[in-house]
Amino acid sequence: MKAIALQAIHQPNGVILGHEVLVRQSVGGSWVGPGAFMAGSDSNGWVRMDHAVADLLIKHAADLRGRGLSFVNVSSHTLSDPVELRALCKSLAKLAPMGVEVCVEISEAFDAIGSSFFQAMALIKDQGLLLAIDDFGMECSNFSRLCSYPWDFCKVDLNALWTSDNLDWLIEVRDYCSANGIGLILEKLECLQLLSGLLKPLNSASVQGFALSKPFILQLSSFAERTATQLKAQ
Repeated sequence: MKAIALQAIHQPNGVILGHEVLVRQSVGGSWVGPGAFMAGSDSNGWVRMDHAVADLLIKHAADLRGRGLSFVNVSSHTLSDPVELRALCKSLAKLAPMGVEVCVEISEAFDAIGSSFFQAMALIKDQGLLLAIDDFGMECSNFSRLCSYPWDFCKVDLNALWTSDNLDWLIEVRDYCSANGIGLILEKLECLQLLSGLLKPLNSASVQGFALSKPFILQLSSFAERTATQLKAQ
């Protein structure tokens, strides 16, 4: 059984900007992420999963309404298939009349460039969806990609910091996003002390991570039961 979980994204003033949507599957009585249940899957399997997530979001539209933006990951496999991407975006666009605004996260593994890249971005924007460059600092999510498109958000993977000699690249990203109206989000924040120390120059960014909010499963049950169901980090 598949389900969706939500992890809150907090603005600097503490107000919730939205939630990242995380897909989970029940295996042996525990909820696990795609890294476990999608291991060895082919492209068709990933495409089917993306569509399954869209269907779950539509079923949970009432639960998502009032929670801010819904940040939805789309696999590189679906992003690389114009027909499947168009169909997926049409499904996600059904959420807008239900009061749910969606931001599609573009995977760092999506390696398209040139016309193929811009075609994919156009398919998403044509359905009225927002766009975020995901896991900045990893694989194809780099400064060149950031500068190549008018993104709505840039999500920086803080794991990239630990392999960097300095923070110059991160300051450059901060300044570029500020100058171009791109919302900056620091994800995978596991220690609050970083915000007043190493990450102090980025205190105007929104943040996401277990230091602030653990994901919770959305289930077709009472609100109290849903919000009480906490996930172990995957």
